[in-house]
Amino acid sequence: MGEYYRGWRDALRVPCTICAARGLPHCEVLGDIETQPEERAFELAFARTGKRVVVDTSKDLDWVRLFSAEEDLDIRIVHLVRDPRGFVASVRRRGPVGIDGLIDEWRKENEGLRHFVVASGLKSITANYDGLAQLPETEFPRLFEFCGMEFTKENLSYWNIEHHGFAANGASDALLKGNRYGHVPGHFRTADAEFYAQKSQTLFHDLRWRTAITADESAAIEKKPEVRGLLRSLGFAFTEEGMKTLPGADFSADT
Repeated sequence: MGEYYRGWRDALRVPCTICAARGLPHCEVLGDIETQPEERAFELAFARTGKRVVVDTSKDLDWVRLFSAEEDLDIRIVHLVRDPRGFVASVRRRGPVGIDGLIDEWRKENEGLRHFVVASGLKSITANYDGLAQLPETEFPRLFEFCGMEFTKENLSYWNIEHHGFAANGASDALLKGNRYGHVPGHFRTADAEFYAQKSQTLFHDLRWRTAITADESAAIEKKPEVRGLLRSLGFAFTEEGMKTLPGADFSADT
């Protein structure tokens, strides 16, 4: 579903990539969904898609809190941890921002999600962005199992399945590549667009941060005790090419 909450945020709403490419004025699955109450968001998602499992990549705790007490929803949270160096480089592609403020944002987001999950009692699992990118055939099966689904290698070729949702970055390129559409929407034409176009419909590990930030900036991030401590508490540690899982870290028992 992409960042599903965008459907109810006027300033953030973007067209469904597939339907916009077909020249449709509204998404044929999610069209006009914003006219319905937020509280019905997932009721509508299941009804309109006919799916047993829907995935929402919204990074907004207030949005999750709207549904966390719903008895008829089996909510399972994947806490995906991004390397703070990669996070800094990613945000900087949108404009110049100081490292200290970005690191504070990264720390607060991850601490906030961790504390919310513990307090809510919702089922959760922790995953490492770098691990998923480097070892997808090893890492994704445990996420599928956590969600009550069976993994197959074909699942990694996500671009072979139509996705209707609110995605707003260059990764949407993979959903369009190789198809003949009358109109190619421009809402995902961000600073990442060229990179994603080159990597389209392939599995890859995004290591642009290694050249996007200086060696001194990287070292400064790695040396911050609050960053190292948080990573350690989540079960990870820095490496030159991303993050590694610490020996003994057990994410399968998260509740």
